[in-house]
Amino acid sequence: MKEEGKNYKDIRNLLEMLKTKDEGIRENIVNIFKGMEEAKEVLSYIASNDEDSLIKGLAVWSIGEISDEGGFPSLLKLAKGDEEKYIRMGAIRALEFIGNKGEAVKELVNLAVKDDSRTVRSCASYVLAKLVKKEGISRLSAYLVNGDNQTIIKVADALEAFEDERAVSLLKDVLENDDLEVKISVIESLGKIGRNSAVPSLLDCLKHDDIRIKRTAVQALGEIGHEDAVEPLLSLIEERDPTVKGLAIWALGSIGSPIAVKELNRLLLYEKDPLYRKTAIWALGEIGDKIILEGLIESLYDDDPEVRKEAANALSKLGDKRAVLELVRALKHENPGIRKDATEALGKLGDNIAVKYMRPRLSDEEPNVKRATIRALGMIGEEKVVYDLIRHLYDEDAETKKCAIWAIGEVNNPAAIGDLKPFLSHGDATIRGEAVKALGKIGGEEVIEMLEEYVNDEDMWVRKYTNEALERLKSD
Repeated sequence: MKEEGKNYKDIRNLLEMLKTKDEGIRENIVNIFKGMEEAKEVLSYIASNDEDSLIKGLAVWSIGEISDEGGFPSLLKLAKGDEEKYIRMGAIRALEFIGNKGEAVKELVNLAVKDDSRTVRSCASYVLAKLVKKEGISRLSAYLVNGDNQTIIKVADALEAFEDERAVSLLKDVLENDDLEVKISVIESLGKIGRNSAVPSLLDCLKHDDIRIKRTAVQALGEIGHEDAVEPLLSLIEERDPTVKGLAIWALGSIGSPIAVKELNRLLLYEKDPLYRKTAIWALGEIGDKIILEGLIESLYDDDPEVRKEAANALSKLGDKRAVLELVRALKHENPGIRKDATEALGKLGDNIAVKYMRPRLSDEEPNVKRATIRALGMIGEEKVVYDLIRHLYDEDAETKKCAIWAIGEVNNPAAIGDLKPFLSHGDATIRGEAVKALGKIGGEEVIEMLEEYVNDEDMWVRKYTNEALERLKSD
C-alpha cells in the first residue's frame, strides 16, 4: 500500500499546504517534491485514490510540475473529461508546464468557453493568458461575434484573466447587447480588468433604468478607482436603493479622493444605519485625511461594536498623535470590546509612547483583551517589554501562551532565549513550532546549537520551521 510508503504521509501533508493561494509556498513545495524519492508514484496514487477531491486535483497539478513531456496526453485527457472539477483544474494548471503548447492552447480555449464549471473556465482562462495572451484574446473574440448570449457571458468571464486593453475594447462593444444578463457580466469583467479606458462606458451605465446594472457599474468603478467617478458616486449616496448607497460609499473609499471627505464625514456623524457608518469609516480611513479625526474618535464609542472596531482601525491608519492619545484613553473603558479594539489599533500604530499605558492590560480580566495586548506589544517591538511577555509564557491558556511566544520573537530580545528553550520540547506541536519560529527571529550561535537538536522532530511542521530557521541563521 502506498499509505505505508516512505514519503506518503509527508507528501499528503504537503498537498494540504497547497490549499493556500501563496505562490511562494507552492514553489517551495514543488521543489521538495522534485527532490523526494518516489514522489511521482505517491502523487499518482493520491490523485487516483484520495477521498478529498481538491487534494486529488493538487496532486495532478504537482505531477505536471515535476514531470517531463511524456505525461502530456494523460493530463490533456483529464483536463477535457474527468468528472471531478478539481481534477480538471489540476490537469489544466499542469498543462502550463509540459506538453504541446499548440494542442494545449486549443483545448484551453474550448474549456474557457464551454466547461460547465465557472471555476474550471476561470482556471483555463488564467493558464491561457499566461501561455498566449494575444492569441488567446483573438481566439476568444470569435465567440463574442458568433456565440449565443450564454456563450458571450462565459467569454466575458474568460477575458478577465487577460487584463489587457484589447479585452476592454471588445467588452465595451458588447455593452450594446440588449440582454441584461450579458450587460451585467460585461460590466463585472470590465471592473475586474481594471483599465481606465472602461470608465466612460461604466459611467453611462449608472444612468441605466435597471437597478442591477447600476449596482454592478458602481462596484466596477470602485474596482477601477478613477477620479472621474467621484462626483457621480457622491450623487448616489442619497440613492433610495440601499445596495447602491452602500456600494457608492465603498467605491469612494476605494478611489481614495479627498473630495469625498466632507460627505463621508456627514454620513459618519448623522447616518442611523450602523452598516453605512461602518462603511463610511472604512472609506475615510482609506482616504486618510486627518480632518476626519474628530468623527473617528466619536465613532470609537459608537453603540455598534463593528463600527467601533472600524473606527479603531481607521485611527491606526492615520498615525496622528491625537489618535494615539484617544486610543490610550479608550484602554480604560468599561467595555472590553473597546479596550481590545484600542489595543489592537495601538499595536498597528507602533508608537512607543503607548507602551506604558498598555502594560496594565496584560492583567486584564478579559482574555481577549490580554491576548490583544500581548500581540500589540509584540508589534511595537520595544525590547524592555520582553520581561512582561515572559511571564505569560506560563499562562494556563494555550492561546495566550502562543501569543506570548510569537510576541517575544517579534521583540527579538536575546534575554528571552533561556525562557523559550523549554517550549522546544512541549507536548503541543503548535507550541513547539511557535518556539522554533520565535528563536529563529532572535538568532545567534546559542540558538543555532539549540535548534539543531530538534531537526528530527516527529511533527513535519516543526521540522520544516526548524530547518528553515537554521538555513536562514547559518547564511547570515
